[in-house]
Order: sequence, then C-alpha cells, then structure tokens
Amino acid sequence: MGCAVLFGPNTPIYAHPDSELCHSEAFRQWLNCSDSRVGRIFVSFKLDSELETKLLGSARSISKQAGALLFNQGDAVTGVYILSKGRARMTLHSPDGKIHLEEIVERGGLLGLPAAISGNPYSLSAEVLSDSELAFLTREELISMMQSDISLSMKLVELLSQEVRAMRDVIAGPASAQN
Repeated sequence: MGCAVLFGPNTPIYAHPDSELCHSEAFRQWLNCSDSRVGRIFVSFKLDSELETKLLGSARSISKQAGALLFNQGDAVTGVYILSKGRARMTLHSPDGKIHLEEIVERGGLLGLPAAISGNPYSLSAEVLSDSELAFLTREELISMMQSDISLSMKLVELLSQEVRAMRDVIAGPASAQN
C-alpha cells in the first residue's frame, strides 16, 4: 500500500508503480511513503449539487456496461460525462503504453472536462468499471451553457484550477502549497 494526500473530494489518482513519479525520492518523501511502489494523490472533478443540477438539466442519459470505454487518450473530444451511478477509471498512459496515473471516479464525478472546454484531444482514457448510468453533454452544449451562465463557468474554472494546483503540488512538492 502507498500513502495518500487529500486534495479534493474522495477520488484517488494512483501513481502507477512503474511510473517515474513513483520512483522520485522527493515525491516519496513528500508523501511520507514507506513503500515506493505506489503513491496516491486525491484530486477530483466532483460536482456540488448546484453544479450537478445545472449540468444534468441539459444532458442526455446513457447506460454503459462494465468495461465499456468512454474515450481514449488522444481521441478527439466529443463532450463531458457525469457519472450518476457506478464507477469509472481514468488513466494516463505514456507513449509506450505504460499507465502512469489512474483515477477512480465515483458518483458525481466529471470525466473529460479539460478536453471539453479546450477542444483539445482527451488527455486521459476513461472506462466504466461497473454497470453505470451517466449523463453526457456534447462540447458544444457545454460551451453554450458556459457562455450563457457565468456562475456555471466560474464553478467549472474553479474545478480546473483545483486540478492544476494539485498537479503543481505533486510536481513541485509541499513547498509550493505555501505559495
């Protein structure tokens, strides 16, 4: 087992045992892990009830069976998924196919937000781990909602900034958390 650092609501990102991140001495010290094989970092795009209500009002419901792929790292963006029931996994792969980070997403989790906002390809892969109910908004629907609702836009920007901050803290170590 590794150690955990909590950045956000209860959704872990696991640094894969073979990743360079896990083998970084500074990272292991920062996590205070005795086992260098696994490090855990908690970040999440977990929706609060107000944001979830706004997004679900325009989304279409879809069902996926366990093992179904939502999107692959590098795929052209289609939209954003909101997990209503079940569990999903998001992974970051290196060019040689090794998994470097793995995030387990539960109810209320948002999948594909950075790509849906930027229009860039998905930076992670996502698959459902159990039979799941999701809501889906196309990129165009999400952007339209953001343009017409400034409070929605600001909440989504806050979620993105939390992820950026968490990743900077991982890269730079605990000293950056003081800035």
